[in-house]
Amino acid sequence: MDGSSVWFLAILILSVATWFLGVQIARKRPDISDALIIGGLVGLGVWAWLMHRPDVGTQLIPTRVLAYLEGVGSVPLFMLLVGAAFGRSRSTREGGFTAMAGMLGMVYLFYGGWWMLQSTPAHAFGGQSRTPAVMQTHDYSCVAASCTTTLRLVGIQTSEAEMAELTMTRPGSGSTLIRAAHAMSRKMGDQAEVAIVEMPYEHLDTMPMPAMTPLRFESSRYHMVTLLRVGDRGVWLLDPVDGLVYMAEPTFRGVYQRRLLILGPASPTMLARADAKIDRLLRMVHALRRDTLAQKTGT
Repeated sequence: MDGSSVWFLAILILSVATWFLGVQIARKRPDISDALIIGGLVGLGVWAWLMHRPDVGTQLIPTRVLAYLEGVGSVPLFMLLVGAAFGRSRSTREGGFTAMAGMLGMVYLFYGGWWMLQSTPAHAFGGQSRTPAVMQTHDYSCVAASCTTTLRLVGIQTSEAEMAELTMTRPGSGSTLIRAAHAMSRKMGDQAEVAIVEMPYEHLDTMPMPAMTPLRFESSRYHMVTLLRVGDRGVWLLDPVDGLVYMAEPTFRGVYQRRLLILGPASPTMLARADAKIDRLLRMVHALRRDTLAQKTGT
């Protein structure tokens, strides 16, 4: 049984235990059950806000823990509330409703935590190469590919296969920004501090590059890319599907979610190395465009 499966089992056991605890508190201490329910509802609201603001969540909870809790951490608290409501029920109908709510909580746990029961496919991802830009080998491996690209730009050799393992990439569901932060921290050690920040577009050019950000092209799915350079009218980025891409400011604003994974404070040497590689990539693109334009003009 691997680490993620142990986490899932622990959360499952805790959820069942908190349900029984809620029932016992409601039956033996009805005087505090109201306060328990109100406090639990507040706790659920706080947790939902932290998940909406991963920049704050990762400051309060270590990423090595939050990586496993981000989709299901609210379930034990929810089951505590449901248990308390079940213990307070005065009729079969009320008990049935609360029991159904408990079942829905378990369904939510399996839905949000199913990836923990899966494993990263072995030998299914790209290996080592000398180029910094890494294309994703599967439609669900954009996080692993973008992590690899970002690390190679700052001079750390890795592969999509290694980062898929570290980001706990799973078939179908892929990975997340928080799991990417956890993986980058493990890979980089003390070479740089990995942080998730919330950054409006207006201040994006003040951030150290390269950086990673999830873009939302679809309503229910995010796509991770590596930002290279922010200009006056748009941004240059490495997309693990389309390669080096320039997005005009209005287009980028439409998909940008204000969440950024940055490496900092990195050493000046590391940043200079990355900046030189980015400049080289952009010069190659500009030269290719000039050659293409010259050929079209000549014809």
